[in-house]
Amino acid sequence: MTEIRQTGIAPFRHMIDCSRGLVVLTYCRQPTLPEWLASMTQVLDDPQYRPGMAILSDRRRLEDTASSSTIRAMADWVTRRRDRFAGCRWAVVVSPQAIAEYGMARMGSVLFERSGVRLQAFKSWADALDWLFSSHA
Repeated sequence: MTEIRQTGIAPFRHMIDCSRGLVVLTYCRQPTLPEWLASMTQVLDDPQYRPGMAILSDRRRLEDTASSSTIRAMADWVTRRRDRFAGCRWAVVVSPQAIAEYGMARMGSVLFERSGVRLQAFKSWADALDWLFSSHA
């Protein structure tokens, strides 16, 4: 497991499970855009990371959400690195009570399409894993 450190408490840590082809991003707080960009760069630079790995963003502990402009900037960043994300499925799991967070993740699913990433929002960890590893999704 690799912890991403910025100023203060890291916004999320990442863990790569090579045997499953899975990257898990566990959020403890909402990152700023520069923190997210730096942290995701560290994920891509992790020697265990392989293009096209499934990504599971665990945002269930967050109470606030990213702005629509931040989601657009994230999608643009991923699109510019589409070769590193080609064929990726990216599940975003939010708390069932996090209506705005769920809506932003759904907006992200549309914006991430141009990068070749299939991003989907979930309120259930089990449903997210089922979708990530199903052969027919």
